[in-house]
Amino acid sequence: PGVFFVMRQSRLIPTILLNNGGVYKTVQFKSPRYIGAPINIIRLFNQHEVDELILLDTHCSKERKSPDFRFLKDLATEAFVPLSYGGGVSSLEIARRILNIGFEKLVLNTAALDNPSLLQDLIKEFGSASVVVSLDYKKTVLGKRKLYRHSLGKATDVDLFKAVKNTEEVGVGEILINSVDLDGSMLGM
Repeated sequence: PGVFFVMRQSRLIPTILLNNGGVYKTVQFKSPRYIGAPINIIRLFNQHEVDELILLDTHCSKERKSPDFRFLKDLATEAFVPLSYGGGVSSLEIARRILNIGFEKLVLNTAALDNPSLLQDLIKEFGSASVVVSLDYKKTVLGKRKLYRHSLGKATDVDLFKAVKNTEEVGVGEILINSVDLDGSMLGM
């Protein structure tokens, strides 16, 4: 018998914010600044051999629009790493089309919060490993972390840790947590 040590390897998974065919950078979810064309950004991350890419089109969800499938297919064709996509995933049919294009995971935020039955249907249809729930939070003046609704542009009364626990109980494969206060600041997670 011996002693075994398990080393946890860090993974690099950049998130790319899409809006009207471009890549944007925000600070605290505000003032989007154009960074470049998504194809070029994906090529750059291919060269740096990142582990995975998350593409989020927050505009689709906020405007309640369907994704541009032709655009997504062009992006999926360019990437040499696993891709996750979020934005406008509001039905099983849309989810099916995104996964058939070549994305491996679906990221839900607004739809997961507004339509929990869709989340359960996605898990049943595609498996929990294909479903990611993105939870945004903002700290209150007392330092409590409250769920932030990007689609509404404001924090809610829901405690972040309660939202994480509820999401975990549904059985999603991954939970992506975003801090509104630290977004774009390069000051930490």
